[in-house]
Amino acid sequence: MENTEKYLTSIDFAASNKPDEIDHPDHILWQCRPTTKLTFMEKVRGKEPCRRINYMEIDVCAGCSAKRTVGALAMAREARVIGELITHDVYGNEIWRYKVEE
Repeated sequence: MENTEKYLTSIDFAASNKPDEIDHPDHILWQCRPTTKLTFMEKVRGKEPCRRINYMEIDVCAGCSAKRTVGALAMAREARVIGELITHDVYGNEIWRYKVEE
């Protein structure tokens, strides 16, 4: 007999009955928001913090090589912000909070 249990991967979404945490099929992009701050010299040289938009299949930013962390923005196909990565559970799965559209 085949095991039909589905295990969460690093890009799956923890779903709950709260309207702002329901799985969103339109969530295909994320925007990098690294937690490390720029040094004084980087600021003087005019360097900007990374804001690169990446596909969800890849959890490392193509712009700065930072791993997707809390604060990353969830985006739909047209680069519209639909939520934010708020935490990870004890198994390392990402928990996203989505904006409720009224």
